[in-house]
Amino acid sequence: MNGKIYFLEVKSKTGRARKDQIAFHQALTNYHVIHGLVRSPEEALTVVEGELVGYGFKES
Repeated sequence: MNGKIYFLEVKSKTGRARKDQIAFHQALTNYHVIHGLVRSPEEALTVVEGELVGYGFKES
């Protein structure tokens, strides 16, 4: 185990993040927590393997 936590918001091809999910994304970003909004298993692996912060979220 690497001791890291990963948050993935899984959406359909047309799904959008709700306001509360965007607020959670912003909080996670402030603490550099690995997380992303993904639409496929491949995108999930991209976030986890790349240890990406905020993948898939559009900044407003």
